[in-house]
Amino acid sequence: LYFYELELSEERRRAREEEKSVLSIDKEAVTRIRIQWADTVLVAVKEGKDWQILEPIRFEGDNGNFFGVITIASEIDKHRVIAESTAVENGEVDIAEFGLADPEVVVELYQQGKDPDTVYVGDRTPTEGYFYLRRSGNPEILMSSGWRKDFFLKGLFYLRDKQVLPFDVLEDIKRIEFIYEDHVIEAVKQEEFWRLEQPLIDRADDGAVRGLLNRVRSGRILEFVDERGEDLASYGLDRPWAKITLQEGNEKKTLILGDSTSANGNTRFYGKYLPRTPIFLIDKSLVGQLIASSAGLRYKQVFAFNQEGIDRVSLAYPDSTVDCRIDAASNEWVVLSPPSRLVLRTSVEGLIQRAGAMKAKGFVSEDLTNSRRYGMDRPTVVAKFWKGTELRREITVGTVDDVIYATIDSKPQVVEVYDKDLDELKLELISKGTGSE
Repeated sequence: LYFYELELSEERRRAREEEKSVLSIDKEAVTRIRIQWADTVLVAVKEGKDWQILEPIRFEGDNGNFFGVITIASEIDKHRVIAESTAVENGEVDIAEFGLADPEVVVELYQQGKDPDTVYVGDRTPTEGYFYLRRSGNPEILMSSGWRKDFFLKGLFYLRDKQVLPFDVLEDIKRIEFIYEDHVIEAVKQEEFWRLEQPLIDRADDGAVRGLLNRVRSGRILEFVDERGEDLASYGLDRPWAKITLQEGNEKKTLILGDSTSANGNTRFYGKYLPRTPIFLIDKSLVGQLIASSAGLRYKQVFAFNQEGIDRVSLAYPDSTVDCRIDAASNEWVVLSPPSRLVLRTSVEGLIQRAGAMKAKGFVSEDLTNSRRYGMDRPTVVAKFWKGTELRREITVGTVDDVIYATIDSKPQVVEVYDKDLDELKLELISKGTGSE
């Protein structure tokens, strides 16, 4: 005879979990932590939502990792009782055999209005699948899953905030300044959009700006090399070759980069976040990503235009012209040139959409003083889009040495475009009675 429970109530489920757990901890109520590893002691307190390390150094904590340690401690499972309390108290069991006379790690968790909960972490079992432990208020020796011990051994570096330039919310950043070598890039958020101020005034690519900010936010310190950070010259930080500054509200946050160093074939750069004191190392790839991201901040959809109401399209090639318009009587697209041709509405609408969706692959020049250099003296194609007598967009495409350049009516700048864009500026026509061409 047996009883099988298909569903447990939430209250009973929690009760069963607590029976298996070594400690009874409300993770959100923990406001202080003390961890001792050999001769190192860490003390940290929770201020609001953030953890602050007080010992052995004063530094911001990694909120996620602190919460992880608290969670692991609250979920330590009571896999097996190795020695009962009475046996330990009567001296029948030598706790040193389990590494608990001088524990490898001691973790103390403080909840408001309660005595601290303490876990004494001992040796691993011979198979290393479990570890031995004791807890405050109960001298019995327990055995728990070994992977949990790894979290308590991670040390001070794991619990420190390792953001190279700390901030939380992208929308709070209102200004970016990135200086590297002789390049200066400045972008300012104006209402909903970003705008470049250096090296020229232009609209910024909002997606690219967010990408840069995400790379900054996700950048991590590899190693702290100088806690006091007073000797800047030894690391090339007295004259940094790169500096990125973010304005978060009224506060400016700056990361400076100095000399590089190599270890085991990996290149890393010395950095310092102002106003914090430590000097640290960051990976070369992060530096490369920041530089590459900053170079692509210009708004690339320079060909975009208002497509509503377009009623005439022309494509001029070196040896021919395609000219179409909407017939007022039938409200259908008709071909004015070449003669004896038809065109589908979907073909013309597709062309208009493709033209407006073109993106700059790169920005080549801010003027067109030498049109021959970019093939604009003999264009490959000139595409024009009208609404009535209003020219909404004119795109001129030139080709030199298999590189495709383009200009638009409203700006003298020259941009490089993708190879496929030249093919996109084509319109499929239908010969009357003979099929398409």
